[in-house]
Amino acid sequence: MSRKHLTTVDDVIRALGGVVAAARITGRYPPQICWWRDKRKSIPARFFPSIDRELAERGFRASVDLFDFHNADDVTRISVQWESRAA
Repeated sequence: MSRKHLTTVDDVIRALGGVVAAARITGRYPPQICWWRDKRKSIPARFFPSIDRELAERGFRASVDLFDFHNADDVTRISVQWESRAA
């Protein structure tokens, strides 16, 4: 099955069901989700596994470039790689 490719943070948030749903999925508050979308233009890398899993269940996939792996610490990078392989 082909999954629709998402290329913006706004597309990811919409695919997750909106700001409130994205906040619930990530355990963050809605204003933080809005900040990712409006100011940061990326999603912290530690949320990649949960968001990627949720998007896959809905028939979507997000560009890895939307996740801020450059500013993630080594522990986050390792745990994200490990969880992604296990899925």
